[in-house]
Amino acid sequence: MQAQTYAKTPQNVAAVRLPMKMVGEHIFIKLKVGDSQHLNFIFDTGAGGTVINLRTAKNLKLMPSGFTPVKSAHSQDFTPYFANNELKLAHLSVPDVRLLGSSLSHLEARSGAVIDGIVGFAILKKYIVRINHDAHQLELYNKAQYQFPKNAKAYDVSWWFPVPSIKASITLDNGEKVTGSFLIDTGASTSLILTTPFVNRHQLLKKFNKKLKHSSQGLTSSKVTDFKARLKGMKVGDFNFSNVPVNLSRAKRGLLASDKIDGILGNAILKRFNLILDYSNQKLILEPNRYFKQAFKVNSSGIRIKLTLKKEFKVMEIYKNSPADKAGLLPEDELLAINGMSTKKLTMTRIIQLFREHGNVVYLTVKREGKIKKFAMKLQSLI
Repeated sequence: MQAQTYAKTPQNVAAVRLPMKMVGEHIFIKLKVGDSQHLNFIFDTGAGGTVINLRTAKNLKLMPSGFTPVKSAHSQDFTPYFANNELKLAHLSVPDVRLLGSSLSHLEARSGAVIDGIVGFAILKKYIVRINHDAHQLELYNKAQYQFPKNAKAYDVSWWFPVPSIKASITLDNGEKVTGSFLIDTGASTSLILTTPFVNRHQLLKKFNKKLKHSSQGLTSSKVTDFKARLKGMKVGDFNFSNVPVNLSRAKRGLLASDKIDGILGNAILKRFNLILDYSNQKLILEPNRYFKQAFKVNSSGIRIKLTLKKEFKVMEIYKNSPADKAGLLPEDELLAINGMSTKKLTMTRIIQLFREHGNVVYLTVKREGKIKKFAMKLQSLI
């Protein structure tokens, strides 16, 4: 992996600084489509196309221009598209954007947030972008005027379609090191996903002492089974991480079944840096931020929850032999209170945080078939 160090330069002035908000591991920004009200979009460096929620497209009275194939992490589907749209980012305009229509209800249910769309390459191809987690801002710079920060080390990135990738290495439990090329994908809420061909080529399913069977879902509603485990270590650029959660894909279709890439580097790692992305010169700068030293916490309850259209938190899935399974919780149980606090006062992000505190005892009040039940479970990491 080659890196280039830039000399000291004057202070850059951003063309615009957009407020951004983290919901779970997703980055949200506000933008307009044409003369719409402000909409909630996920900023996703892995999004080669710009996606609009079909519900939002209907509300904006957009008329489909046709249908086009779209490849997601797990599958390939045909989706309607809406041609010649303008994205407005504060006072900046990105014209002639083709919007790909997709139902994002499954992502909304898992995140607990309204998602009007997903945007990435449409912005990244036009501006140098700094994802500044410390200031909670997405900073856009004009390419012709931007100069890199003092002594910034810029890593070379390559391209897979319009998505950048970077070389990184992983360390297994037995000390074996494996190098691969991984897509830089802030839209992926995990740390690292390894493709099916990469997993098979290195016989990784045999090399983890502990792993958890898991079902995952990407942009489309299609589901695929994979396995969760932990890496002994991972190195990205000059930066080392330990005890990194990893998904071992078993996908047979879509991006994760491709032998052209080795995996996806997700936002659970990328959020630990303020990223500067220069697509024109194929450079990436990694600036460690306030998240850098955070431990990698994972679901220690065995519960996967969803937020329904009625704003109810319900159990979507229970992992076998998990604390939730042993406590007697069931799918479709409605969570009314956690540790005595009504879930009406909690966000999805906060509930997920509570379920990641290994060793804590969590007290739940649930509704099941009209009856109120109480449960206690001691959280334990499943990987």
